[in-house]
Amino acid sequence: MVRNLEATGVGLVPDHAVVVGAPDARAVEPLAAARQGAYEPVRALLAATRAEGDWVLRHEVVTALAGMDAGWPEDPDALVVEAFRRIEEAWEVRTAARAKDVSEEQYRAFRTLLDDALPVIEAAVEASPGDPVPWSAVLPHCIGAQAPRDVFEECLGQALACAPHHLPTHVHAIQYLSAKWHGSHEEMFAYAARVAADAPEGSPLRALEVVALTEVVPREAKRGVPGADRADAIIAAAQAYSASRPPEDHAARLIRNHLVWALNGRERWAESLDVYRSIGRYATAHPWVYMGEPLEAFREVREGARAGLAASIPRNGTVPAPPCPCRPPRMRRRPTRSRTCPARRSASRRSCCCAGPPCGSPRPGGGR
Repeated sequence: MVRNLEATGVGLVPDHAVVVGAPDARAVEPLAAARQGAYEPVRALLAATRAEGDWVLRHEVVTALAGMDAGWPEDPDALVVEAFRRIEEAWEVRTAARAKDVSEEQYRAFRTLLDDALPVIEAAVEASPGDPVPWSAVLPHCIGAQAPRDVFEECLGQALACAPHHLPTHVHAIQYLSAKWHGSHEEMFAYAARVAADAPEGSPLRALEVVALTEVVPREAKRGVPGADRADAIIAAAQAYSASRPPEDHAARLIRNHLVWALNGRERWAESLDVYRSIGRYATAHPWVYMGEPLEAFREVREGARAGLAASIPRNGTVPAPPCPCRPPRMRRRPTRSRTCPARRSASRRSCCCAGPPCGSPRPGGGR
């Protein structure tokens, strides 16, 4: 068991290297300067994202700044940062707990903070027409304030008019349409399936249904919950998307984190650990916030996957080797005659493009 547990860690980054919500490389230095009180670099970056329509980067920078005092006079960028700060403050009070676990005192404070946030959110939307990012404060406000369906749909429509394939917009829509909030399992999965079908090739939205899968209990026998075959198909689509992206790919982070959540919930340990290797250092707040502090939850569940795989190996068995990243996704689980990766077939001792030992090298615990 101990030997097998050691072998399950091959290719995984150590716990201390994992970070939650790490920004895009372009934002690292401006955000570091902002933490020291120098806001000009991050102001320039935000202005550039607005001018260039780089909504993904803009959303990430605004999210990171929401934990700081914006530190500059009101402009469209300062307003959206303040809107995010207000909505995050409200949700921190309520927490991600189920309704039955939220006290009446928390609810009162939550509603008060939502009311106070509304004028700021409206000002941010008005100051930046055509920008989908302020709508990522509007939609969580709709969820928490129990906005009627027609109000939510109008807000969602305006957000999508700004950027129809903006991932955060669709993630918020899944939350609103979930059974725990204002919709049903059927509505949530139907929405996710439509968005995935309409998404451009290579977009993380192609795997959006795995985000919806987080909102149901595996093997839950309730109306609208996907059966085993449908859940497997959703997971397979997310695995295909993950396999199409390089390790530690920025765009794939959210999908990969939800994918390991789905795989762990179905005790598919070896597949889960393959995805953890692709995640590398980069955890996301969701879905781990459902368990408490995201970083701690990510580490705990990853360790559980390792233990689950080790326990499933027969006494004299070996841990499955991680797939070789230089092999095409469709070939990763098929044995090859040479038992080496394609990059080594013409030169038996040349190093593989994989990180770590060359393909075919013995692994700790006796695996290959």
